[in-house]
Amino acid sequence: MCQTDGKSVSVIRDRQGYTYDTIDTVAHELAHSLSAFHDGDVYPCNDSQRYIMDISGAKVRPGAEFNPWRFSPCSIRYFTSSLQEKLYTSRGYTCLVYSIEASANIPDVNAKQFGQLIKPDQQCQQLYGSGSYVCRIDKNYISIICRIMNCFDPLKNACYQLSALIGTSCGDGKICINGQCVSDPYAPQVNENCVFGDKPGDSCHSFVKGFNGVCYDSGNYIACCASCNDVSKPVLGCEYGDRIKGCTIVHCYAFKVDCCGTCKYGTPYNPTTSTRRTTPKRLATTVKPHVIFTLVKDCKPGDKDLRPELCTGIRVCLIQPSICCSFCFKTTSTAATSKTTPQECKPGDPDLLPELCSSSVSCLIEPSFCCNSCSYYFQSTTRTTRTTPFITPTLPKECKPGVPDNHANDTIHYTRFTQRL
Repeated sequence: MCQTDGKSVSVIRDRQGYTYDTIDTVAHELAHSLSAFHDGDVYPCNDSQRYIMDISGAKVRPGAEFNPWRFSPCSIRYFTSSLQEKLYTSRGYTCLVYSIEASANIPDVNAKQFGQLIKPDQQCQQLYGSGSYVCRIDKNYISIICRIMNCFDPLKNACYQLSALIGTSCGDGKICINGQCVSDPYAPQVNENCVFGDKPGDSCHSFVKGFNGVCYDSGNYIACCASCNDVSKPVLGCEYGDRIKGCTIVHCYAFKVDCCGTCKYGTPYNPTTSTRRTTPKRLATTVKPHVIFTLVKDCKPGDKDLRPELCTGIRVCLIQPSICCSFCFKTTSTAATSKTTPQECKPGDPDLLPELCSSSVSCLIEPSFCCNSCSYYFQSTTRTTRTTPFITPTLPKECKPGVPDNHANDTIHYTRFTQRL
């Protein structure tokens, strides 16, 4: 990364179609570009916890169900070390902090949730072909679809486990985020008893139309819930009419429950209608140069978080605050109102946001939030900023080949310093 020799490129090609595995592959390969090794390649990292950089294929252990959506502590250390090393150089600092104009017409997909664009049945079809669909197991299946989504493989006549795409509906006002089903103000309203709709094909419509009573069977309802809901009536115990075929009025004495439609047996009720809320539209955001230095950029009072699932830590307010307007206003309001964010740190100034000041990276990115901590980093009590280009040290002119080191420790330090560059 940040090389000028043409090697700062990651080309990731997945021929299986757009599935969770595609996203996992992209994240895995990009992590290599950020210097991460496979978990288990280097001690003490192990590959038994099934994080993103694991390649063992081991089964997910209890307590680690969401690890496939996370980087291991080892991977995070690789990232941090690589970024810190690059930020120490003039070229690396410019590469990481300043953005450049894209040379191609790259679409902005920040506002898109692919689980909404590609429905569950279509996700299965991406991998197993047009004859595939989500295996509808039971009504409670929706609660685990974010981690376990079973797809039917028509070639093997069996269901195989996948994971739903991020943004897939998993309940009313809920979507899948990193393996978990979470509430989201931008998630659509859905019928939690019929999130997937009918099994693909025309069979459900004709099946239910032929005899509505088939909907009383739980298996039939799960497979054809949309068609069953279309013929349902507000009569408790007789929602789909007769339960058996061939009912006549003479059956009403002995079989009034099974022939409830013919015998008009059941308790009518007024169906409750939920108030349809207005689902706000998730707007696209554009990252501009130096957004990393802004507190809340392009946000106005009252703006909502565009991506609530990402608004969990203060760092997002420094990196891309426009996707977390409400969160960043609340999080930074105390610091912003108690003391204006300083352009320069003065002796004795405290850390405005201590939670950001655990790493020296903050001193290179935005030291004004960490005045006290950064005063130690810069070895002075005032904020200092490098204003001249970074110059790689050169060997002293008076040194000649074969002359021994007078200060061995200084030589070792210099060697490490030049290697880091």
